[in-house]
Amino acid sequence: MHKRSVKWLCYAVAAGLFLGLAFTAATSLQAAPAKEKPVKKVTTRVLGANDRINLAFIGNGMQFLGLLQRGFQPRKDKKGDFEYAAMCDVWDPRVKNAQQKTKSEKTCRDYREVIARPDIDGVVIAVPDHWHYVIAREALLSGKDVYLEKPMTYTIDEAAKLNDLVNQTKRILQVGGSGVTTRLYWKVNEYIKAGKMGKVLWGLISYNRNTDAGIWDYPIPGVGSEAWPNAEFSEKNCDWKMWLGPARKRPLSAERYFRWRKYWDYSGEYYINMISCMGNQESAPISIYGNWGTLQIVQERMQAGDAMGDQARPRGGRPGREIAVIKAERTFLNKFKEANDGKTEVTIEPVENEDLADNWLNSMRSREKPAYDSLKGYQVMAAIKLGVESYREGRVMTFDPGSRRLVAKVLERKVYLPPGA
Repeated sequence: MHKRSVKWLCYAVAAGLFLGLAFTAATSLQAAPAKEKPVKKVTTRVLGANDRINLAFIGNGMQFLGLLQRGFQPRKDKKGDFEYAAMCDVWDPRVKNAQQKTKSEKTCRDYREVIARPDIDGVVIAVPDHWHYVIAREALLSGKDVYLEKPMTYTIDEAAKLNDLVNQTKRILQVGGSGVTTRLYWKVNEYIKAGKMGKVLWGLISYNRNTDAGIWDYPIPGVGSEAWPNAEFSEKNCDWKMWLGPARKRPLSAERYFRWRKYWDYSGEYYINMISCMGNQESAPISIYGNWGTLQIVQERMQAGDAMGDQARPRGGRPGREIAVIKAERTFLNKFKEANDGKTEVTIEPVENEDLADNWLNSMRSREKPAYDSLKGYQVMAAIKLGVESYREGRVMTFDPGSRRLVAKVLERKVYLPPGA
């Protein structure tokens, strides 16, 4: 199915999670029964302080290039504590491009060659969603740590099983999504939990895109928005059968390969049609309404907008850093001031975030839980699928943590009655 939709990124899900409002089952997931069978213990080397980590990158497209630029290459330039041990992609031009950028000695088309290598300590997986679980599972079972691009899996069942497997193998799995790990959001979480804006009444979360290029209509051939007009794409230089993997078998299709996010066969993640304000490119991603005050996360140089998230950018200005602004409600002005040191407006400043690549590599050495671990990935996947499947089926869906399945019924909820009622 072709998907024409508004992009609802994991930032929105993350915001719901830190508010504790994302979905009823979020806190029950960890207690869900294990589904993965017990696994054999794999002996792997223990990384010393001076050992270089050998990394293999499976999938060398747009996400790979972004990870390289934002996280891995800056880390290598600064610390030099890992090696680009292998590049792997089903389309030859991409893997050759990755080799040129990283100077990796070895390349391959088949990810299983990477998984089988005992010298590989960790794999970075940046492939279409329908392959996430299969490759990550094999990597964990072979004793490798995993950096897995968002969303963690294609289905909730896969996410549950992968979380089980991480717990059994004691490997480090980091999901690649910055929204859940944005420290400003957690500072907002602490502020709300402290009761400084009263009782939370409701929240508005959105992530809007305004573009004349068409969403996911990437150039063919190319990598992301970068066109490669002279690159050949054929069965001679692309392992199409491998790319399809567990998905429905189809003839070679450049449209599906280069624009796979538009098709349910390969992308079951964070895309959902929603009524949304699309009037401008920058919209307030999070608005939270308490009875004492209203909180909005905005660009510092912009003015907070209305309930639909509209904002006005100063002429000639550029968006600044993201901050949280809480303004008192006039009716509850005194209560707000009592809770906020006499202030009628509070600003929560951002905190510099550790890049997820740095966090993952550091966790590989310390064996401490990474910032975006498999449990968070499972929780986010459940929230994503609730929205997607509700849209696709046209009815209310809920999540049953016992069976770890989506169900088309409303679960029982607590009824609040006044004392003595």
